[in-house]
Amino acid sequence: MAVVSNGLIWHVAKSAGGRTHDLTLFHRSGVERRLPDDWRIAADKGYMGLARHYPQREVELPKKPSKHHLLTASEKRRNRRLAKRRMVVEHVISRVKKYQVLGSKYRHQEDQYDQVCRTVCGLVNLRTQERLAQVAA
Repeated sequence: MAVVSNGLIWHVAKSAGGRTHDLTLFHRSGVERRLPDDWRIAADKGYMGLARHYPQREVELPKKPSKHHLLTASEKRRNRRLAKRRMVVEHVISRVKKYQVLGSKYRHQEDQYDQVCRTVCGLVNLRTQERLAQVAA
């Protein structure tokens, strides 16, 4: 799922069964090809290596400390700024999970999962648009 800074879901990738790494799902989804060239990608630690795969993109990832290299104060501040922007995405994920499509075992027809997930994302977007309209008014 790709979310823009105002909280709207911009892209929903096709589902993948079982455990699949976030970066693998990103590559399979093809979302990078659809992103406008001037858009920055801000991701969490599950996407380490993303900047290597897409050097033409501006990619923001949190800096991870290692056993031998602790984070500096400026790296910690940068990570906090990125985390604040990423909270929008985490809130969208929680809104989608409230419909119990992502948050629990799906017990319906498997071939309809992607359509149900996209429908739920559409409902979340509708509520987000209503909330944004109220704030603008």
